Amino acid sequence: MSEISKEELTKKVISDRPHVVILGAGASRATCPDGDKNGKKLPLMNDLVKCLNLESKVLEYGMEPKQDFEDLFSFLFDAEAFEETKELEKIIYGYFKSLELPNTPTIYDHLVLSLRETDLIASFNWDPLLLQAYRRNSNKGIRLPRLAFLHGNVRMGECKKHNRSNYVGEICERCKEKLEPVDLLYPITTKNYAQNNSLKINWDRFERHLSKAYQFTIFGYSGPRTDEEAVSIMKKAWKDKHSDKILADTTIISTNTNDEVYEHWKHFFHSQYYELVDDFYKSDIAKYPRRGFERSWENNMEAVFVEENPIPKNLDFPALWSWYHQFVETEYRYRIKNPFPKPPKWYKNRI
Repeated sequence: MSEISKEELTKKVISDRPHVVILGAGASRATCPDGDKNGKKLPLMNDLVKCLNLESKVLEYGMEPKQDFEDLFSFLFDAEAFEETKELEKIIYGYFKSLELPNTPTIYDHLVLSLRETDLIASFNWDPLLLQAYRRNSNKGIRLPRLAFLHGNVRMGECKKHNRSNYVGEICERCKEKLEPVDLLYPITTKNYAQNNSLKINWDRFERHLSKAYQFTIFGYSGPRTDEEAVSIMKKAWKDKHSDKILADTTIISTNTNDEVYEHWKHFFHSQYYELVDDFYKSDIAKYPRRGFERSWENNMEAVFVEENPIPKNLDFPALWSWYHQFVETEYRYRIKNPFPKPPKWYKNRI
């Protein structure tokens, strides 16, 4: 078998097919396993009540504090206990809004730097950590991927009048008014993503990218029980719309057992080209940053071994940005030869 060195891979760009990454709460916890900058824990649905010290509040509602928050909130909502749900929403929003990334590079910093501008990160998380990573790595001469927030985000703002979205407090380019916080989508049994315009923009972006994608990574997301609509949309978008999608790669990053993961996500595996890993740094994103498609194509289609070029995990930010600049020139030359078509109307609604 012939071989492509990491230096040769760095100088190779052969396609714009997107890599779509879905993030769940497990991804944020993996990013800050010991808590955020101030030691605050990143909650999962099964320990959110404990992380936010809501046990006494939940007991007041006559419910079991050890209950999964997804089940608890859905029950209250279905029972039309709206005062209680509004109280919980306010507490949760305040907690997540206060979370901060550490000052040193994290998994989220490595993630946004390791994907290209035609890729997409779609997050189900309310916390602001991904946006913080995106912002501090912007304007460093490295083009970053698109973002979509499928359940809203505490740092996302919108202008409902002109369908513009950006960071909370930024100015709408048309009316010059400050963007207002978007509503968060809490775990209720029936969701209608089309009903909320801001969410619809994000879901449309996600569907469009996933339908064209050649690589699909699911990181720390288990597909919550109260979100059957989300899983249905994903299945529809990831179905075989391209003749070569039978060779597409699916990667699941999860600390659950391989049997559990496989059973849960087997409908998203088009062929034998799938991978189950328990650590972000074992995934192709981390082993072949910004060259995932090229690695997959050369390996699966051309039967060529590709040398790994793993993210150097211990670099500070200036050294990290310098390391990623090895990819920039080749990507720039590819873009000159393959310019983007005229952007559609939804393109301005971007982060």
